[in-house]
Amino acid sequence: MYLAKEAGGNTYRFFNPALAEDAVERLNLEVELRRALERDELRLHYQPKIDLASGRIQALEVLLRWQHPLRGLLAPGAFLKVAQEAGMMIEIGAWVMHAAARQAMAWRAMGLDVAVSVNIDGSQLSRDLLWQLVSEVIRKTGLDAGQLGLEITETAIMEQPGGVVDKLATIRALGVSLYIDDFGTGHSSLARLKQLPISVLKVDAAFVHDMVEDASDRAIVRATVALAHEMDMKVIAEGVETVEQLKLLREIGCDGVQGYLLARPMPAADVESLLRTPPVLPA
Repeated sequence: MYLAKEAGGNTYRFFNPALAEDAVERLNLEVELRRALERDELRLHYQPKIDLASGRIQALEVLLRWQHPLRGLLAPGAFLKVAQEAGMMIEIGAWVMHAAARQAMAWRAMGLDVAVSVNIDGSQLSRDLLWQLVSEVIRKTGLDAGQLGLEITETAIMEQPGGVVDKLATIRALGVSLYIDDFGTGHSSLARLKQLPISVLKVDAAFVHDMVEDASDRAIVRATVALAHEMDMKVIAEGVETVEQLKLLREIGCDGVQGYLLARPMPAADVESLLRTPPVLPA
């Protein structure tokens, strides 16, 4: 059923035991995921974004995990597609934003002020309730709007109708930071890009990975940084794993970095010590 639906409304498939088994597994996962929300099995991990000029933590990206009772800690790749197909992203997204804001307030109570940014799914962006959710989170948790960011992939933005600019502008007016995530992997035009009230571009890790050896990737990153700065946006490079990449990004003028070289995603319990003693950037 899943496969026929994905292939198109009038498509049919001959019965295949392997396909049937896969469909049952996906259905079971959907049921378990719904229970996970009820049983408080979802978890948040955090990965710092580091300012290259000061070496300080700019913000923490919030990353979803599922503490499955039998399979252990699952990354989003193991369940997010099922959640999207089942129409659960609105509910999950709301849970993530509320939980992240509450955690940021808990850190503030310890004297540790830090911004958090949450990933926004295309289905959340297509609804008119995103502004309402953001406003509700700010009001209920007491989090400053400037300490909340929304990360939206370039592809998700480009798939939206023209009204997305007004939606994002309304949210930006609250004081919330807006990021274009995975920049360079979509098909955005410069005309569309300049209309968006974006604070930060995040260069996709695919370009960062080979930029030291690959002149084309290096040119793409350099051009992205220059373009963003001309449009009064900051740039964060994702997937930084080597000192050579870090040095080149610093030379190019990138504003911030994120990746395993600096810190892996971690649970909230480990973030406190990181905030008190931030990682030292290699020279």
